Amino acid sequence: MMTETSESFTHIVRQATETFQSALQTGARFQQEAIKTILQPVNTNENYDEFKNRTRKVSDATLKFFQKNMDESQKLMDTQCRQSIDLLRKAFDVAKPADSTELFDATRTLWQDSFDAMRNSMEQISRTNAQVVENFTQLMTVPFNGHDNKKTPAKA
Repeated sequence: MMTETSESFTHIVRQATETFQSALQTGARFQQEAIKTILQPVNTNENYDEFKNRTRKVSDATLKFFQKNMDESQKLMDTQCRQSIDLLRKAFDVAKPADSTELFDATRTLWQDSFDAMRNSMEQISRTNAQVVENFTQLMTVPFNGHDNKKTPAKA
């Protein structure tokens, strides 16, 4: 029994050591790739003006990326606020009907409008997130590759 426990403990320690070693190796590879990527613009054979122009393109593209995303987020927030205010108005209107049939219909409409607002909200968030990903993809492909993302027509 004691030998079995000792072997089990040894096995666990060996697995932990191997996992830790693997994590260290992965971290080292990650750092090497990060440093290589960071130093790539400096290690090219381009002159200062080319480097400055490429850096300016990266800065411009990054600013456009953030501006597009901020605009999309602002539109999303505006729409969400309008929907919430409309829904709140409808919620207060539910209390007005005098008889139970009107109250039931008003409550049912309020619930339906609430679910519709929730569905619309999720759709808008999905569209906004898709736009952010598209903007980010454009940002990553344009200046870092050293060329514009505008497609050039094929030569005949």
